[in-house]
Amino acid sequence: MKAYRKTVNKSQVYKEYINILNGLLKLSGKEMEVLSLLLEIEATKPPILGSKPDLLCTDNRRALMDKTNINKNNLSKYLSVLKERSIILRDDNGNYINPLFVPDIIGNISETVFVLDIEE
Repeated sequence: MKAYRKTVNKSQVYKEYINILNGLLKLSGKEMEVLSLLLEIEATKPPILGSKPDLLCTDNRRALMDKTNINKNNLSKYLSVLKERSIILRDDNGNYINPLFVPDIIGNISETVFVLDIEE
């Protein structure tokens, strides 16, 4: 198995992670930016009364619009793409990022394994 290693700044972890995954996801630049910020929000927001708040609550949407300089309509469009591709999921507790797309960060290391099944 081959392992490629790259050192990234802690503030750039989610951006770099999505950049690497984008070979599979095929997201636009703004969709990647929105997803990386959503990963950061989900990782840093503490649970309230035992559960995490809805990822797409009003406060988070405002923060996304402020940091990305996109308007409400465009944000909705980008979020729709993420929902259509099952990157953002919804259940009774609200919206959240599909755990398949959330990096496992243990200590100061995040590892992701890609498996390619080759057809004849």
